[in-house]
Amino acid sequence: MCFLADLPIFRPQLREPLINLERPDLSKPSLVGRSEFHFSGRSLTKLTTADKRLQAVAHRALAMSSRDFGVTEALRSKARQQQLVRDGKSQTMNSKHLTGDAIDVMAYVGGTGSWHMSHYLLIANAFVYAADDLDIGIRWGGAWHIADIRSCQGKRDPGETMMELYRQTRKRQGRKTFVDAVHFELAE
Repeated sequence: MCFLADLPIFRPQLREPLINLERPDLSKPSLVGRSEFHFSGRSLTKLTTADKRLQAVAHRALAMSSRDFGVTEALRSKARQQQLVRDGKSQTMNSKHLTGDAIDVMAYVGGTGSWHMSHYLLIANAFVYAADDLDIGIRWGGAWHIADIRSCQGKRDPGETMMELYRQTRKRQGRKTFVDAVHFELAE
């Protein structure tokens, strides 16, 4: 739950209706909104291994986002997950990537991948509103303590707010943070 006073926010205005989750046409790179950004063929291939609800949220988030992004990973093999745990890039063998219920994204600036956190905060903002618009619960790896990021909808800079609250919560608990800002998964 977010504890930030309601402040005026910028929320992208959509020009087209919401995605129909009964029959989504996920073959189209841009389904709604601004259509400035489009998933590449490689991102679409990765994304199709994810749950259809997560696919819809990712498409919607890209249409609403002020930052371009692509999908780098969705469904993972057990061997790949074991390697990521060994390398310290994942914390668990119970990852939602193993069931197709999670994706990882990469921010792009001028066609070049970026790891700068400010880009991932913008992408998280788009996921907050996309999840809310589609009524699909999403959890973000930048704020593990929030079960469903839709609870931060309506807050100024929800990505930054969620991450800061996560850091403060872990500090109070005397625990380390594990920020995985590229990760989005279906909420339980």
